[in-house]
This record gives sequence, C-alpha cells and structure tokens, in this order.
Amino acid sequence: MEIAMGNASAYASNFGAGGFGANLWQELLPGRNGEPVHDLLKEQYDVIYGRWPQAYNEIMVVVNSRNEVSDLGLFALGLKSMEEMKEITEASLRGEQIPIDVSRWTYEEMCNHTVRLVLSSSYWQPNGLTGTYIDLSQTETGRDYLFDNGIELKVVGIIRPSENASATMLTGSVVYTSALTEYIMDETAKADAVLAQKKDTATDIFTGLPFLTDNDRNLTAAQKAQRLKDWMPGRTVAQKAEMYVDYAAIPSAEWLNTTLAQQLTGLSRADLEERMIAAATESTGMSADKLKEYFAQMDEETFMGYVRAMMAEQLTEQYAAGVRQQLAAMPMEQLAGMLDAQLASADEATLANMYDTYEDRMYSTSTLEENLEVLGCVDEEHPTSINLYASTFEAKDQISDKIDAYNATLDEDDRIIYTDYVALLMSSFTTILNAISYVLIAFVAISLVVSSIMIGIITYISVLERTKEIGILRAIGASKKDIARVFNAEALIVGFAAGAIGIGVTLLLNMLINVILHALTGIPNLNAVLPAAGGFILVAISMILTFIAGLIPSRIAAKKDPVVALRTE
Repeated sequence: MEIAMGNASAYASNFGAGGFGANLWQELLPGRNGEPVHDLLKEQYDVIYGRWPQAYNEIMVVVNSRNEVSDLGLFALGLKSMEEMKEITEASLRGEQIPIDVSRWTYEEMCNHTVRLVLSSSYWQPNGLTGTYIDLSQTETGRDYLFDNGIELKVVGIIRPSENASATMLTGSVVYTSALTEYIMDETAKADAVLAQKKDTATDIFTGLPFLTDNDRNLTAAQKAQRLKDWMPGRTVAQKAEMYVDYAAIPSAEWLNTTLAQQLTGLSRADLEERMIAAATESTGMSADKLKEYFAQMDEETFMGYVRAMMAEQLTEQYAAGVRQQLAAMPMEQLAGMLDAQLASADEATLANMYDTYEDRMYSTSTLEENLEVLGCVDEEHPTSINLYASTFEAKDQISDKIDAYNATLDEDDRIIYTDYVALLMSSFTTILNAISYVLIAFVAISLVVSSIMIGIITYISVLERTKEIGILRAIGASKKDIARVFNAEALIVGFAAGAIGIGVTLLLNMLINVILHALTGIPNLNAVLPAAGGFILVAISMILTFIAGLIPSRIAAKKDPVVALRTE
C-alpha cells in the first residue's frame, strides 16, 4: 500500500502551527439489530484488505482511490510525530515549498499496526500531598505511564471508496465502531477523578478551590470586603507575601493616567507612529512598511486609542517590574505583615478592589461543567449533537416537518435552528430546471401551434382533393354532419397515430438515454422514464389538437354544394 505524506498546505489554512483540529477519527454509522457497521457503508466502501471491525478495540484505515493516506491521517495513526506536523504546517504558513515525502507499507504491515488510546480522565491522578488532582502528561514519566496503560487499538482492515458509489459519508482517516464510544463513556464514568468531581460538586478537584456560584457573583463592595476578611486568616505567610507583591505591583489609575499624559507631552504623531511601528513589528512580525500604511489610514481618535493602550501596557509592565525588584529583598514575614497592616487600615472600596485582585485565588476560574468536559465525562441524557441519516428525500422532508412542528410550540430562543443544505441545493437545482423547462415549454408550444396549422392545411387540402367524393356522399343521402364527422374522424385518427408514434420513439430513445446516463454519471438509479399515465395524456393531447385543427376544414367540406361538388373534376 502506498501512503503519500505531504500536501500539508491544504490543512495549513484550517489549523494553526501546533494545533490540528481535523476530524481524523470518525465513528462508523452503526447498523440495525446491533450490527456494528451499517449496510450503507458497506455499499459505499470496499474492504481491500482485512475485515470490518467488530469489537470496541478494532479500527480501520480509510484510503483514497490511489491507496493513499494524507500526512494528517498518518499523524492520527502515530506514524508521524507532532514535531513533524508542526514543522510542515509552519513551513506551509510561511509559503515555503513542502517536499512530498512518500513512504510505503504493505496491507499486512498496516493491519499489524496498533495505537494506544489514553482517556482524558486517565490523565488526572490524586496528589497525596495537596488532595487535588494533577496532570500526569506534564512529565515524561507520567506520559510513559499513561501510554503503557492506554487502551490498545488494532487496525483490522483497510477500506477504499467503491467505484460504484455515487457518494461517501466518511471524512476521517481512522474509523471505529460505536462500541468504542460506549466503552470510553463507561470507563470515563468509573474513573477516580470523575467520581471525585461528581462527589464534591462545589470544589474544583484540580485546584482545591470552590466554584463560583450565583450568590458569589454581583457582590456589593461591602460583601466583597467581608469575604476577603473572612478568607484571609487561613493564608500562610508565603501566600500573604506573594499576594502583597502582586497587589503592590498594580499601578493606580491616577498614577497611570498622570504618567501617560507626561509621556505623551511633546510627541508628534510621527514620533508616536515610529514607536507604534517598532512595538508592533516586534509583537506581530509584520513589516514596517505595512504597519506604516495601516496607521496612516487611521483617524486621530482611533490612532490615539491604540497609542494609549500600548503605552499603558508598557507602563504597567515597567511599574510591576520595578516594584517586584524593590520588594524582592524583603523577607516574607515583613511582606505578610505589610499585607495584614494594609487590610487593617483599608477602607471598604480598597478591600473590594483587593478582593477583585485575589478572586482567582479564592475561587476556581473553571466551572463544574468545564471540569467534567476536561475529564471527558459526558451525559447520555444531554447530548451535544444528534446526527440523523435520512435514507430518502421523503424521509428528509419528514424530519424537517417534525422539527418545524416542534419549533412551532416553543419560544424563539428555544427553537432548533438548522440548515437544510440538501434543500438549498435542490432549490437552486429546481430553479435552474424550471427555467430550462419554461424555455422548452415555450418551444414546444410554438411547435404545437405550427403543427396544428399544418394539420389544418393538410386537412383542407384533403377536402379540396375529395370534393367530388363529398358530392357523391351528399347525393346518396349523407348529411352535412356526416361529412363533418368523416373529416373529424380522420383528424382524430391522424392525431392518435402521431401520438402513438411519438410515444414509441420516446420509449426507444429512453433506453439509449439511460445507457448514456449510467455510463456518464455512474448512478444506476438515475433513469429517464415516461410514466404510463403521461403517455396516455400525451396521446389524448395529440388527438385533441388534431381534432381542433380539423374543425374548420371539416365545416368547409360540410357546407359544399352537392351539385357543384359532383361537377368538380
């Protein structure tokens, strides 16, 4: 099997350096009656080696029509490292030419390949010293432990899109059954970290801090001051010393505004632009010419807003660095005592401001739901998404109708918002077809009018050539109505014959058209068909048109004088 490794530029626009968000792993659509794989997938894909997965720890590799897997697919299989992918993606983002590296594996070698799956809940293990949970993946020893205890997944087959498939539903490079999803959910629910977080829903197991509740938000200044006083006695000397340095390193708004005004005094816009370009070049990597052009387009108010924000950030950093340098030599006991003294003498507003500074030390910055998501815990009763697969267009329309009926009973904020892409595509396609149909109808209508006139002319010529015959029929007792009926009957017969011949030719052409359609599109169900009811209607229309076209000539024939008609040669 030939596996191409390259083409990273196709992904660079979607994934930044160091991050790969592609849907590389994808669950197979389960079949009916507990079957691990739906028959629809078996129709769309050919197993070129191995077999379809049955157990939860069995996976398959998806290749393209040339038996190739992209570099991201190899990354998903562990055959390409994160460092290599970062290198390729960063080079692509820089616009550099990426050489295509091609490696080859046999089918057997690929199906002997295994990967390890590490559950998110396994990363977090209890810390006996602090009572919190730590991430083992942050150390090399921890990563080795996680790998050795991961779930081993074995490649059991390789599939490729079938040549006869009009569409395929898989977008991932590695596929697995729903049994793996269920296994992961069950194992995650039993993990120690998940059980601990669910047991103590008020505390963040990662930090040991309580979660913010609704009562902890929108506090008044007095409430913030009181909470700070209640929380502070439990802090250690080292914690208090660190907190004092952090608070002292924040400049006051008055000092910041005064210093900023002093630094802006006497500086022209050209000077300010030069400073902005220097700072922005260093932080963004953009060229000085582009930045100069960008700033030149700004109005004065917008430009000064950027300047003040940049200079305020620089002054804040400089102030913090200076304060930390001054306080670095002081012992922790002295710094802790200075914090206690400040708390004792501070007014309510100052205490409230200090509470805002230390809030992330008092409460977790996460939520219970976010922690459970980090642990990979999901609630089957509250899915984040539902995939519905319609087997026919009629079934799709029924699903849309059900959703619309459901939305009709709810407020606008609670309604399901969905986009029926198939309906949009079909609507555009239908509009185009309708436009073409109207043009064809116009041509057909013109041809029918011309045909009717020609039929009338032919019938009239028949009347002229059979004038003597008309006189003989009148002489032996035929009435005017009988004469008219003769020519009307002939017109109907002509119409029936013309319609029947047209239907016969259409049926023959349909056979040829269907062969061409199947050869060009590869869709066996796409057929040109003439319904039986439509055939009968078309023949009836043909007879009606010829009958109408023959009315005038038949009336002319009926009104001919028998004596004059008999003398006609």
